[in-house]
Amino acid sequence: MNYAKKILFATAIISTALFVSACTADQTGSTSNTTSNPSANSQSSTSASVSISGTQAAGTSQQTHNVSNDDQIAYQVAQQLKDASSCSKIKDQDYQKQCISAVDDAKLTDQALAQNDASICDKESTPDAQDACKVQIDVTKAQSAASQEKAMEAQQIAAENQNTMNNALQTQNPALCDGITDPNAKAACQFDIYSPMAKQKNDPSLCKKISDVNLQNECEQNLQKK
Repeated sequence: MNYAKKILFATAIISTALFVSACTADQTGSTSNTTSNPSANSQSSTSASVSISGTQAAGTSQQTHNVSNDDQIAYQVAQQLKDASSCSKIKDQDYQKQCISAVDDAKLTDQALAQNDASICDKESTPDAQDACKVQIDVTKAQSAASQEKAMEAQQIAAENQNTMNNALQTQNPALCDGITDPNAKAACQFDIYSPMAKQKNDPSLCKKISDVNLQNECEQNLQKK
């Protein structure tokens, strides 16, 4: 395998690895965001959990009483662990119910994301939670589609570079190497043409036409070999 083909082969492997890594990162990122942070409903529940509101019997104004720090900590732990049993440590009954609902909603969101099934979101406790769940699925789908589109573009570019390199090597026309978009593959293409040409003509100036300095030096060293 000549130098140009080795470079192009390595580039193809790296491109494939990057695509797999990107897809994995996308999926992992979506999962980790769901794991480290409760669903949007859970977050809103947490921010709203500092106080519990109830309607006064005498009118429409609301009477607010703060939950204890211990209850807030227990709530946060339950959401982080996605463990409804941890909600039982909360003394305020309304806050405890809110905690359990948030945990259940977060688990349903995880299930919906894992199965890519928005219908599972409809099982969540409130319309807001259901909407937040569906938004996360839409975002995940968009990220996946973008990753696939980038992969297809990369494969198409790699195929075009391969064809260009093959034509350049078959015709021994170094000008065709300029059509290769990958700089390493372009330099490798130039090397495989200019290096033997320089040795045949004993002309070191041809080595300077190679775009990579290291390959220029290697070309010049080849001239000194018998």
